[in-house]
Order: sequence, then C-alpha cells, then structure tokens
Amino acid sequence: TQPLLRDFGIAVNKAPIRRAEKSEAIAQQRVVQTILNVVFQVQERYWDMVFRLQNLEAQRESQKLAEDFLAENKIRVDLGTLAPIELVQAETQVKLREEDVIVAEAAVKEAEDALKEVINIPDMLGSWNIRLHPSDQPTFEPISALVVEDKLREALIQRPDVIESQLDIESREIAREEALNQRLPRLDLQALGSL
Repeated sequence: TQPLLRDFGIAVNKAPIRRAEKSEAIAQQRVVQTILNVVFQVQERYWDMVFRLQNLEAQRESQKLAEDFLAENKIRVDLGTLAPIELVQAETQVKLREEDVIVAEAAVKEAEDALKEVINIPDMLGSWNIRLHPSDQPTFEPISALVVEDKLREALIQRPDVIESQLDIESREIAREEALNQRLPRLDLQALGSL
C-alpha cells in the first residue's frame, strides 16, 4: 500500500523525527541559558560585594574624619576658642558615622551571603563562616561605539533565548506542514501479488 495524498513522502514521515531534533536543540539552549543566568548572578553578586566593601571603607574613613573633628573641637573648647555646644554636634556626627559603619558592615555580610548562596557553597565544616575577600577590582576602560555595536549584534545572534525561539518557530512550521498533510484525503495505491 502506497499513500498518494495523505502521508505521502519522506518529509511527512520524518516530521516527528525533525520535531524531536528541534525539541532536543531547544532543551540544549535552555541549559545554556540556565548556565548563563548562573554566571550572570555570580558576577552580579561578586561586584555587589566589591561595591559594599568599598562603601564600608568610605564609611570608616568618614567615621575617622568625624572622630578627628571631635578631637579637634575638644582642644578648641579647652582653649576657649569654641563654644561647648559645638562638641554636642561633633559627638552626634561621630555617632551617626558609627551607625553608618555598622549598616555598611551588615550590607557586606549580606552581599557575602548572597554570593555564597548563588555559588552554592555547601555548609560543611563551617564553610559559611569563612570570609570571602574579592581579589579583582572593577576596571574602567572607554569602549568605542563601533565595538559596542558589533558586540550587541554578535550577542543577539548568539542569545540562547533567541535561538530557542527560532527553533520553536521551525518546530511549529514542521507541525503545521504535518497538519496540512493530514487534512488531505486518503488515497492509497494497493498492489496485490500472488505467488
């Protein structure tokens, strides 16, 4: 029996295989996208931690300046060149800077915990008690507009979600062709032979 209309041809009979190949390729792109998401999260959390550490250093420097200012004002009050009320304002500034340092220290610990969480550090042997110390610092280099355009074009071509969408469209096109073939009437050629 040979179909002449519905189910005729190699393309129709290979459609399930081609769709399965597209599904496999889509699954591979999803794995690539998941990996890229994890890498992005690690980078984002790393640089957040670097920023928090730099902010902590700035807050500590600010606290030191406030303490120096308080010490200077104490000397001026003792010499009689400054009113004692100025000491209260300087002491208030020191306390505010101490609070800023405490908040910045907590932010560093939160950023460190977020980084440990995303890189999935197991809690064996107290590994969460180990302090992380970033070794890289951000670099600032000017980028020309032409390089950016080329990189954007390349990124759009290689984006897993774009590739996945293209594969999904191709898979749906195969399914559409298969469905159109199934709408054809059944017309078979049958040959019988006898020995």
